[in-house]
This record gives sequence, C-alpha cells and structure tokens, in this order.
Amino acid sequence: MIYSEKHSSKMRILKNQAVFIGANELCSLAKQLENAGKTEKMCFIRMNTDKLLSEYRA
Repeated sequence: MIYSEKHSSKMRILKNQAVFIGANELCSLAKQLENAGKTEKMCFIRMNTDKLLSEYRA
C-alpha cells in the first residue's frame, strides 16, 4: 500500500508538470499510472513504467 501511495503522488506531480509544458502524451500516461497506483494495479504499473520513462526522456 505504501508503494502505491508514493507512486500515485509522484505520478500526480509528473502529470501536473506535463500539463504545464504541454506534453499531452506524458500527461495521459502519468494520469493512467496515477490511477493504477490508487487502485493498486501493480501489473499495469510494471507494464507501462518503461513507456512513461521513454516518453519522459523524449
């Protein structure tokens, strides 16, 4: 539970920053991962974290 709360918090921050700079794809993925953290969908988080990091680095 603690991991998913921290994950959701970090994704919320990233989502808000992505909105600020107009990175819509990153924002969308961060929002999905934030929700996955809230509902403890660890499989979704594991499957999409690399995609998020790639988008972040682009």
